[in-house]
Amino acid sequence: MPAPADGRRLRAVRSLLLQPVPALLPLRGPDGAPLPQRCMFTTRQQALEWEDTASVREELETAIVSSNWPAVETATEELLEMYRAHLAASSLVDEAVGVRVLGSALAEALSAAADVLRRDKDLVDLAMESLLMLLGQRQHLQERRSSWAAAAAWLLQTRKNDHQGAAELLVRELEDGGHRGAPRADLEVRARALLRATGDTLAPQTLARLRRLVPEDTPPPVATHVIKATAVPGSDKRGLKRVYVHRAAGADDKQHVTVEERVMAHFAGREYPQGVDDEGETLVSLAVLALWDVVYDAGVPGAWGSSCQDRPLDWATDRFWAARRETVEQRLLELQERADDVRGVAAELADARTILDGTPSLVRWPLLRELDVEVFLRCVTLPLFVAISRRIFLDFSSFRRGFPDLLLWNPVQSKSLFVEVKGPRDVVSPPQAQWLDFLQRNGADVAVADVRAT
Repeated sequence: MPAPADGRRLRAVRSLLLQPVPALLPLRGPDGAPLPQRCMFTTRQQALEWEDTASVREELETAIVSSNWPAVETATEELLEMYRAHLAASSLVDEAVGVRVLGSALAEALSAAADVLRRDKDLVDLAMESLLMLLGQRQHLQERRSSWAAAAAWLLQTRKNDHQGAAELLVRELEDGGHRGAPRADLEVRARALLRATGDTLAPQTLARLRRLVPEDTPPPVATHVIKATAVPGSDKRGLKRVYVHRAAGADDKQHVTVEERVMAHFAGREYPQGVDDEGETLVSLAVLALWDVVYDAGVPGAWGSSCQDRPLDWATDRFWAARRETVEQRLLELQERADDVRGVAAELADARTILDGTPSLVRWPLLRELDVEVFLRCVTLPLFVAISRRIFLDFSSFRRGFPDLLLWNPVQSKSLFVEVKGPRDVVSPPQAQWLDFLQRNGADVAVADVRAT
């Protein structure tokens, strides 16, 4: 790799090469034999196509950084041609790792190009062509489909003055796009904006369908705690998060804390002495640990190519749930039926933690090492843990975003509280409202902390 004159890239590469070799994922096939290694590319042509894709992507990135719009346009047109040819040569059921990787790389580059092009009124047509190309396939980066659809609808509405076309695109995606969770909420926001601005100009049938698909923007009722906190003057300048001053009860010295730490201190004096500020990472890690044999099932076709992976290749895609639905549901049902045996479940998870600790995986081990699993599960409850796990495994990319900032618990009273933290001029987003509603419907206590700087 060529290094610039200052040598920074060379030093970065050297530091990466000198890192300790990570442990490998101990995968075994259905018969217990070591998982055979698979090459990413099985033909010389695939390797050459990868080199071509990487070269064009590098040209695109250079052109974007230097605001060289003619070069951006040229690179985008080349990507369109390459992606069109790739789609024609592959299929939705193609299991070859190299083929999927190539397609995803091309889609990633084209998505980046469209994101830049749509900001320039002179390049709208090329941006639309790129977005429609991406929306016309069902093989690559489907977790970004909602962002492509929202961007295309915005272009049709604001740049092309085609309100009917924008509405029809949104109706099509909301009806048939398979969007759930945060991605669907993003499309609903775009649809509401379109209805407010141009509803009277739409065809009656399209207008009726769109209104039927978009629910009223009424967040579920959630207890709001107004917390007044002293902010450090000027701490939020230059895009930084505001810093607050806090003095713990009985302490002489003041502390500088984040807004989340200030809220945790508030609830610590109000029945919730323990907690984590991780937007659900502890729960995700514990869920993966509880379903380890399902997530890391070496027998799932197309999910594994190398023991250097830390997750299956279909993670955060619809293929993950489709390939494991029966085994996920079976394991979650077992946990559900053991709701009165929290101690036994916790002991099994603690043993698994000891055996697997440090294994490259989706588990963030530092979050679990000091966790009292039994106390945690008693406070959260096993039924709620199962409900959250099912939602996460159903579609990680759709439901991961929007999880409440804080999870607090009381070991003595065996109760927990999920808290969404909001600072000045901040509001609850649709994905966050969805999670708060889901948690409430599954028996959880939730709250919004409205921090007001003084």
